[in-house]
Amino acid sequence: MKILLTNILFIAFFVCKSQTLLHTDLSSNFTFETSIKRIKTKSAFDSCLVKIKVIKKSNDSVIQTIRFPSTFLFEFSYSNKNSCRSYSTGKNKNNDITDNDFGDIIIADFNFDGKDDFAFKTEEGGNGGPIYSFYIQSDKLKFKKDSYLTNRVVFFPSKLNSSNKTMTTIVHANAMGVNHNIYKLDTLTNKWKLIKTKFIGVK
Repeated sequence: MKILLTNILFIAFFVCKSQTLLHTDLSSNFTFETSIKRIKTKSAFDSCLVKIKVIKKSNDSVIQTIRFPSTFLFEFSYSNKNSCRSYSTGKNKNNDITDNDFGDIIIADFNFDGKDDFAFKTEEGGNGGPIYSFYIQSDKLKFKKDSYLTNRVVFFPSKLNSSNKTMTTIVHANAMGVNHNIYKLDTLTNKWKLIKTKFIGVK
């Protein structure tokens, strides 16, 4: 029985790879350490465990650790130090965007309060591009998941407008065109709302 159980575990999980990257130039206040442990299986996709550490630069202390599993991340995800973007420091800010992929981790001010927030890739997604989780910085240097952005917006915004407190996602709707979705933040309630959807056909 013991031999049989060992063989089953070996068949299901036969290779384990890990990769750790340190991002020191995405924020003036924080360093971000990403690590991925990839367990290769005989199924169509690998099983992954991703860990993100938020490190305070002033004293090199780890102030937060976020862990999440994923079953659909490409082999190069969280393995390329240049797969990142920062609208705070300007790192890779103007890099070309392919298939709506803005990078594995992105620093930006999502709620327009002047503080660094961040988003990170959780799944590769479909033809609309990768799926992201969004974390907003609180007053105590902690980051809290924004449920609306993570569960409803899902895709990384192509436009952030601090003047009118909006973000716009541009996502493939079908083979005929894309949807432009505009979300607006109510600064009094600190809640997001979808205010406009526009389909633009391929010419």
